[in-house]
Amino acid sequence: MVGSSLTLRYAQGKCYTFTMTTENLAVATQIKETLLASKRVLLHCHPNPDEDSVGSALAMKYMLESLGIAADVARGDSPLPPQLSLLPGYASILDKAVHECDFSLYDTFLALDSSNLAYVTQKKDFTFPPHIQVLVIDHHKSNTKYGSLNLIADEYPAAAQILYDLTTLWGVTLTHDIALNLFIGIYTDTGGLRYLRTTGDTYRAAATLVDCAP
Repeated sequence: MVGSSLTLRYAQGKCYTFTMTTENLAVATQIKETLLASKRVLLHCHPNPDEDSVGSALAMKYMLESLGIAADVARGDSPLPPQLSLLPGYASILDKAVHECDFSLYDTFLALDSSNLAYVTQKKDFTFPPHIQVLVIDHHKSNTKYGSLNLIADEYPAAAQILYDLTTLWGVTLTHDIALNLFIGIYTDTGGLRYLRTTGDTYRAAATLVDCAP
């Protein structure tokens, strides 16, 4: 099933083809259901964050809020790249590492673009409080599946492209702010749409995002 695609037809008559496997499509639906039942969700940027990390976290924050789910993004262990300060939502990022956050405010942690717990925080012996559900969405084959639900789609060249497909699967409207954050993640993690895992789906996603965020 790895690398297979599935076409879903929606009531309005449109067809969408997803790169992810049938199994991951099912996990994506489970993740949405878990998020909808959450009180508040904490997102993060991984250590030494790149554009895919920051852009995906901010895009997901907007995606969750569009679904009526409260969410925050923590800076993570490292300073944020100042060149990304023009990204929508950058100023809202909490100036805290994950282990510095007040977990009494949250019941769900959503890890993006992070293959293991060291990419969540490098604080030694860190563990999540027992009441926190950990969900993982990532495109790295090396992911250790440390969440209760793990959407690991290594056929994608960027976490942001997974999130792009999730906007359709979850019924999220692509706004300017979501689109700009997703585009920067896709464009940079593919080396300007040049790296090996870049596909026609990547180009189509990028084109749609540019149209949404001129």
